[in-house]
Amino acid sequence: MNNNTIIKSITHICLLDENPISVLTPLLDPDIQSDRVIFAIKPNQEEAVLRLEKVVKPRGIAVSSWILPDSTNTDDLLLSFHKLISTELEVNSCEQLVLNTSCGSRHYVLAAFEVAKDYELHCFVVEPEFDELYWLYPEERENSALAEKLKISDYLTALDSEVKEVANNGVVSLDVRTLGAKWCSEPDYYSSALGILNYLAFTADNNSLTSAKLTNQQLENAALNELIDDLMTIGYAQCENDKLVFKNDNARFFANGGWLEEYVYGTILSLKKDVSTLQDVAQGVEVVRDVGKHAVNNELDVAALANNKLHIIECKTKKFEKGEGNNVIYKLDSLADLLGGLHGRAMLVSFKEIRVAEQYRAQELDIKFIGPHELPNLSAHLTHWLKTA
Repeated sequence: MNNNTIIKSITHICLLDENPISVLTPLLDPDIQSDRVIFAIKPNQEEAVLRLEKVVKPRGIAVSSWILPDSTNTDDLLLSFHKLISTELEVNSCEQLVLNTSCGSRHYVLAAFEVAKDYELHCFVVEPEFDELYWLYPEERENSALAEKLKISDYLTALDSEVKEVANNGVVSLDVRTLGAKWCSEPDYYSSALGILNYLAFTADNNSLTSAKLTNQQLENAALNELIDDLMTIGYAQCENDKLVFKNDNARFFANGGWLEEYVYGTILSLKKDVSTLQDVAQGVEVVRDVGKHAVNNELDVAALANNKLHIIECKTKKFEKGEGNNVIYKLDSLADLLGGLHGRAMLVSFKEIRVAEQYRAQELDIKFIGPHELPNLSAHLTHWLKTA
């Protein structure tokens, strides 16, 4: 390109693979100009382009594709990249092309980089573990940390999933957060009573939202009466004729274990000032994936995006029967891979303990476990976990 040419637009050339987040993050970073993106793809990657287009086009970034030969022949690949770049520069002399080498099969990336050097195009690679961008050419360009502009829905769309519904992505009332903190502060004292409350809320799954009648022993349970008083204080339930009557379905869900989910969600929301890389949080995220000809639904209790990595959190208040702990751990491991990609992370927050063998299994699979004795310091544990993303 002539040194006197005025650059009016910048176009990223990107290859694709199964983890396209390193393509999206530079495109959405306001410090890295991108007016257009060309996806250099194999013929079977056209659907991936359509998914990414849903994310970048609303941000004002134009999208086009270049079909590469499905070949391992180096000469074929070099010729195709030469044709792509020469055609683009000929059509628009005011366009600057930039190559993103972060994704794609190795021989495709090497061919693209070799051709880009011939044309003296600027080239970079994203290091997803640290979420940083490194310039390969010219070497004097400064490396930079990537901005956290992705949202949870963007992330899931890029990885071939769709957010069908979100129960809550707004604020959590101070009363509810205070109540969650209180119940988590003394897990041993409240454990049995919360189990009873779960059961009562479960029996209130009817039109009147009225629970089974409390037994004399339950009526004399000091911890349970304290929990009921707490629910009455925030207007979630009333006690009538020794039965609990819930205000609405949300209040019943809260008493049936949803309180921990809401407390975890509210706690993460409160960390936005302390965790600068935290970019999005949502509670009750229903996700749909197409598996063959069938749609598979998954619900994430809490989802967070930090440092451009998806964090999935499962919240449990019930006692684990034999084998149930392992089932939850394997489920989280699978969801972290399917929905989070190569750098997805998962956590199990439980008001009840799981077996030692299950804790070791979680550790082996890199799933963070927060048990009852860590709950009083939940905020600190979440802060550390998110900051290490």
